[in-house]
Amino acid sequence: MPYGYYVEIITPDCPVRREPLASGWTLVGRSPRSCGLVVDDARVSRVHLRIGYADDTGVTVMDMHSANGSALEGRDLFPGDSMHWLPDQVVSVGHTHLVLRYGSLDGQGE
Repeated sequence: MPYGYYVEIITPDCPVRREPLASGWTLVGRSPRSCGLVVDDARVSRVHLRIGYADDTGVTVMDMHSANGSALEGRDLFPGDSMHWLPDQVVSVGHTHLVLRYGSLDGQGE
């Protein structure tokens, strides 16, 4: 299996999910209509966070003016400001933690 960036989604009372991170923008939130990465958490906005990925700039996160805010490694993200997101760092949205990982999506060879 090829290596690349993926996001681990850790939500209380649910098994950990792993989702591959594609180039471009990925919206994160409760809305399956609007978001490529759907999070089932009542404290997460319909469109809560935007993840950007490009080979030349790396991975960034931006709070999309969500109702309950977002935090990167415990520090609040200011709505509309893009921040670099490094592997193994945690972004908190509602009661859910998103962890950026790099490796094989199936966890083999890490």
